Parts: sequence; C-alpha cells; structure tokens
Amino acid sequence: MQRFRSWMILVVAYGIACMLPAIYLHGFGAPTSGIPGSVLRGYEIWLHLPFVMLAIAWWANPILFLGIAGLNYRWNRVALACGAVSTLLALSVLIFGPCPPDPFQYSHLHSGYYVWLGCMVGLLALAWMEKYPSSVKDA
Repeated sequence: MQRFRSWMILVVAYGIACMLPAIYLHGFGAPTSGIPGSVLRGYEIWLHLPFVMLAIAWWANPILFLGIAGLNYRWNRVALACGAVSTLLALSVLIFGPCPPDPFQYSHLHSGYYVWLGCMVGLLALAWMEKYPSSVKDA
C-alpha cells in the first residue's frame, strides 16, 4: 500500500506540474505549460510533438513513466536508472534551455518546471529507498 501511495503521489504531482505555468516562450507573451499551452488548442499538440521530441529534456517524461512502472513491478534497478536518467535530462534545461536554440534566461522558468523536476527527483529518491532500504533506515 505504501508503494502504491508513493508512486501515485508522483503521478499526481506530474499532473499538477502539467497545469502550472512552466516556461516563458517568446511570442506567447505569458508563461506556458504543457497542457494549457498546447492541448487546449488540440491540433497544436500533434503539430508540435515532433519538435518537442527534439528537445533533450522532453525525454525525461517517458523515462519517468517507465521508472514508475519499474517501482510498481518491483524492478528496483530499472526504477533507479530511470530516476537518475530522467533527473539528468530534466536538469539539462538549465544548460541548453527549454527550447534550443531560442534565447533563454533562468527567469523564464516558472513553478511548473520546478514541480516537474521534483517529480524526477522524487522518482530517484523512491527508487533509492526501494533498492537500498537499509541505508535509509540507518541515517
């Protein structure tokens, strides 16, 4: 039951991150987010998806869900690897920007990005606690 609660919290936090303003993109005039920024205008998700997939950080999303599946099926190594990779990919936004080669400043990141990044770190922490439970209890 505790395992189920843990990864459900990750899924709910991910959903919240998709609804929060995440990134300021030039031309929109306001911060955009995953769902209101694209899905509300339904056709745009399909038109922009190939371009979004070119962004390195976007690949943290499917890897996050693979890691959550790993937690669910007790594949602790898979979940731990997915947590590490998704966290590094999510942090790549700080190096390359959200939509390279667009101009980018750190002030363009908003709360949705940080909640999304927290989901990646949360997967890494949960997978670590599942893989190495004795190191967590000793601390």
